[in-house]
Amino acid sequence: MFPVNRLMPFVLTLVIAVLLQAAFIVLDCKQTPYQVAADFARAYFRLDPAMANYLCATQKPKQQTAIVADFIQRTTNETRQRGFDIGMAKSSLYELKTHTVQKSDTEADVHLTAHRRTAINPVFPIIAAFFKLGKVHEVHETIKVVKENGQWKVCSPVFDIVGS
Repeated sequence: MFPVNRLMPFVLTLVIAVLLQAAFIVLDCKQTPYQVAADFARAYFRLDPAMANYLCATQKPKQQTAIVADFIQRTTNETRQRGFDIGMAKSSLYELKTHTVQKSDTEADVHLTAHRRTAINPVFPIIAAFFKLGKVHEVHETIKVVKENGQWKVCSPVFDIVGS
C-alpha cells in the first residue's frame, strides 16, 4: 500500500491535466467571427486556395473557387510580369490583432490589424524579422462576417480578391 499512496498525487495530477486539456480543446473548436477573419486573412496572404472555404454563399461553391483561382492567377501573372517568382507575392502575417463588433447573433464586423512580410519560403519571415530585412507592411481591414448554416463566413469584399 505504500507505493499506491506515493503515486496517488502524480496520478491525480495527470488525470486532472488530461481532463483540462480535453476541455480546452472542446472550447477551442467553437468557431468565432475573429478566428474566421484571421484564418481567411492568413490564407489570403499565403495565396492559399482554401480561402474559398471561408467565403459566404452569395455565390455557388464553384463560383467561389473560380473567384479565388482567378485572384491567385491574376496575382501570379502580375508577379511574373515584374520579373519575380510567385514566392514574392506570398506574405506571412504576424502580430495579428482583431477587434470584433458584434452586430447580432448572425452578423459581426471584425477589424483586423497585422504586420505583413514577404514569405518566399516558410523560414524567410523569421530570418527577415531577426535581421530586419525587407519591408514590413501594415494591414488594416474591417471584415464583415455572417453566420450561415451554423458557420461564420466572410461576406464583404475583402482586400482585393474581387479585382479588376
